[in-house]
Amino acid sequence: MMNLRRFFRAALVGLLCLAPAALSAHSDLSLEKGMPSAERWAAQHFKKGVLPPFSFRLDGVSSDTFLRKWKFSVSTAPEGGKTYCWQDPSTGLRVFCKVDLFPDFNAVEWVVSFRNDGTGDSPQISDVHAADLQIRRASSSETFVLNHLNGSLGANHDFAPFYDELTPGPGLTFQPLEGRSTSGAFPYYNIIVTGKEDVGVVFSIGWSGIWKASFALEEDHADRLGVQSGLSGFDAFLHAGEEVRMPRYSLMFWQGGHGALNMTGNNKFRRFVLAHHSRMIDGRAAMYPLCGGFNWGEPAPLNEYTGMTADYGKFLIDRYADFDITPDAMWLDAGWYKRAADWRTGKNWYNTVGSWMEDPVRFPNTLREISDRAHERGMKMMVWFEPERVFKDSDIYLAHRDWLITVPGEENNFLLNLGNPEACRWLTRHIGDFLDSRGIDYYRQDFNIDPAPIWAATDEPGRKGITEIKYIEGLYAYWDGLLARFPQMLIDNCAGGGRRLDLELIGRGAPLWRTDYSYGEVNGYQNQTYGLEWFLPLHGTGVYETDRYASRSAYSSAMVMNFKLTDGRFNFFEMKRVYDEYRSLQPYYVEDYYPLTGVDDITSPGRWIAYQLHRPSDDTGCVLAFRRPESREDSCTVCLQGLTPERTYVLTDADSGAQVSLTGAQLAEGYTLRLPDPRSSLLLRFAPAK
Repeated sequence: MMNLRRFFRAALVGLLCLAPAALSAHSDLSLEKGMPSAERWAAQHFKKGVLPPFSFRLDGVSSDTFLRKWKFSVSTAPEGGKTYCWQDPSTGLRVFCKVDLFPDFNAVEWVVSFRNDGTGDSPQISDVHAADLQIRRASSSETFVLNHLNGSLGANHDFAPFYDELTPGPGLTFQPLEGRSTSGAFPYYNIIVTGKEDVGVVFSIGWSGIWKASFALEEDHADRLGVQSGLSGFDAFLHAGEEVRMPRYSLMFWQGGHGALNMTGNNKFRRFVLAHHSRMIDGRAAMYPLCGGFNWGEPAPLNEYTGMTADYGKFLIDRYADFDITPDAMWLDAGWYKRAADWRTGKNWYNTVGSWMEDPVRFPNTLREISDRAHERGMKMMVWFEPERVFKDSDIYLAHRDWLITVPGEENNFLLNLGNPEACRWLTRHIGDFLDSRGIDYYRQDFNIDPAPIWAATDEPGRKGITEIKYIEGLYAYWDGLLARFPQMLIDNCAGGGRRLDLELIGRGAPLWRTDYSYGEVNGYQNQTYGLEWFLPLHGTGVYETDRYASRSAYSSAMVMNFKLTDGRFNFFEMKRVYDEYRSLQPYYVEDYYPLTGVDDITSPGRWIAYQLHRPSDDTGCVLAFRRPESREDSCTVCLQGLTPERTYVLTDADSGAQVSLTGAQLAEGYTLRLPDPRSSLLLRFAPAK
């Protein structure tokens, strides 16, 4: 029987079309002598007469043959960074590359754009590798390893981690499915060169549509790893005055540590994300909320929150507060808007999107009535929208049919074309006015449709990929407009459950519902936390039960309490225990992370899963471990990481109160966790001995 890990690779990572990343003659990045300098690398590769770390073709001719002959200039932006420009004197086509340096993390990022400053259409632009570089190792005795994750497919293996040793051959190519950037692929790659001390670079991609990335060692150049990435299938000419951008690319260099699960680079990248690619409020990376749901789920044929009313919402807000389990924000998901509760006519939350006004029967005084009550009880208010998808006969459909795009033959689902500036401006104003007038603090955006075939069907002849580019640029403009208007606002980035978590969008919002995998299936929740923590510190999911095994499985840097506050099967003391325990652990999820139980077959119901969270500033942390329902082993030995070898630590069992004192060196050599019963959990807190 095929190994489960190999099966998932065949179905997910293996769905990726395997193709070599041909080595370029430019953009050399050497790891031969340890960690390179991002500043020095940028200075070497963005200058006159040197091929930059990107490539493309004009009318079939490679840019390597002509780009160095174009007029070259450089300018410094007021906000920092430099923009390099290459101009074709004959056609007026310009290529811009905006480059930003992050010296505090030894990182560099760039975005390539094309602008036609000529009087007619530009030549055909194709084969754009907006990242085109090669990474050299010192010798064949060192190994290239690619650390990466699955994307989201609504499965228990969402975000499962992999360590692939790269050998000469066709290599690995990754591409998301059907237009959402982390649907089936994940645009963060830790490229590790193993040696006595590991060295590497985290390569990440910021594009919320169809990116593609290839990693390959060619037979004749096994000391060099070719890395190429760009937009899948972009092949277009530009009209006079037209400009389009490519994905954002990031290189963050690191060095240190050694071993099978060396997290030196990953933890540095997590800190980089918090410092430079997270929502900043009052100069600091925002923490995302512990949310409270409004008794999610209704009897069929109602669904989501289609049975929700203003009075019921206020009652539940009071109940949370009265029992001292006050969330940071109340979470109102899909189904609050017009017609969503018309279940007698077959309407529900899904087939009524596009009418972004309340159901007047259930909310006669608008959602302001509920948000005011939340504010009175010390909570924020978060509300769900899906503005990009428009269903037939909704308000937007009836008023702005000319703004909608779809696949020919599709009769019900449409996209509001964010690539249309008028539509984008209208949406920004309309949703912004709604949030403002209703006192809504946090904005939750979903996206439950595959846009790729719609984009492709809308492209003009000879302009493949233009619709997607304009659309994604509009998406960024829309979110930026909301965030500029509401400087204290947070965006919950859902997209069908964690399907748009690229580098561009994580800087604007975080996924508080990171996957649409079976709600409340806690073994899958463990997998998703275990994997996603490798790269991204800000994310969350829902908790449905109060037992220790289930509730701890849902912990991460954010969480949604979906307890049934009116159900006799629940106990308020148990809800309060979960609430208090989570509050004490939540800050640790943005600190250093260490997986403790490997990466093989993490979906198995017969294994242990354990991970460590460590705060270097005070040297405290915790270990969470889960013995799964079919595990036959009552113990699991783990090696803690990141601790000071000579320091003594006190480990405290959160359930029994039992304590043990051991040195960091002893804990690094191996510590045995014990759970006598299947489907049980262990929470150990550790701190330096006084």
